[in-house]
Amino acid sequence: MGKPFKGTTEEGLAHYLASLPRATTRAGHQARQPIIAYCRCTTSTVRRWTKGEIKPLGLMLVRVRYFLASQGYCVVELERLDPAVRRLGQLIAEEALTADEARVALKYEANNVILELLHGRRQLNDVRQAILVSLLARHQSHSAPPPDATSAATESSPPTVPPTTDDCKTSVMAMLAGFVQGAIPLAEFAASDRFTDADRERLRQLCGGGGMFHLSNLTAALCSADARQDQLATSPNNRAIRRRNQ
Repeated sequence: MGKPFKGTTEEGLAHYLASLPRATTRAGHQARQPIIAYCRCTTSTVRRWTKGEIKPLGLMLVRVRYFLASQGYCVVELERLDPAVRRLGQLIAEEALTADEARVALKYEANNVILELLHGRRQLNDVRQAILVSLLARHQSHSAPPPDATSAATESSPPTVPPTTDDCKTSVMAMLAGFVQGAIPLAEFAASDRFTDADRERLRQLCGGGGMFHLSNLTAALCSADARQDQLATSPNNRAIRRRNQ
C-alpha cells in the first residue's frame, strides 16, 4: 500500500473527487454517497465542488476535513491543531456535539468562535483547555479520533510526561484538571448503588489491581502540602513521587 495522500483540505478534496468514477454512471453515483452522507450535503454540491464552481466553507469545510481523514488522508490543517481541538472538531463534524454546545461549554459568547478554533485561528487558554479535556472525557464512547500521521502512540500507551519547564507544568496542570473534572461524575456513578461490589471489583482489576489505590494515594498527596508530606512518609506507593523529585 502506498503512502496516504497528504495535503491541504482543498488539495485532498480535489484528489478524492478525481479518484471517483464519473458522476453520470451508477458506480459514480454510489461512490459519492459516503461524502454526501458524512458532510450532509447534496449531489449538486459535490458536483459543484468537482467542477470548482464553489468551495466548502465554515462548518462544511470542517466536515470535509474529517471526512478526508476518515478516508486515510493526511490533512495538514488537522495535523496543525492541538489534539484536543482536533478531537472536538470530529465530534462536531459527526454531530455528537454541536458548535453551540461547545461554545457554551467553553464559556465563549461570540457565535463564530468555535469555527475560528477549529480552523486554527484561535488558541485556548489553560482554563478552557482544561474544560475541553473534561468535555471530551464525557464523549469518550464516540468513534475513535481520525488517524494522526504525526503520532505513533497506541491506545494502551501511557501519557508521556515531558521535561520540566514552565510551559510543560502548565500543560500538565491543564490536562490533570480536565481529567479530574471528567473523572468525578464517573467516579460518583461507580461509587453509587447502581454499581455492585462485583462491578467495582472488576473496575479495580481493569485499573491494574493496585492502580486505583495508587491513584488515591497520589490524589491525596495533591490535596495540600501537608498531605503530600504525609504520603511521602507513609505511602507504600510513594516511589513514583520520589522519582519525580530526582
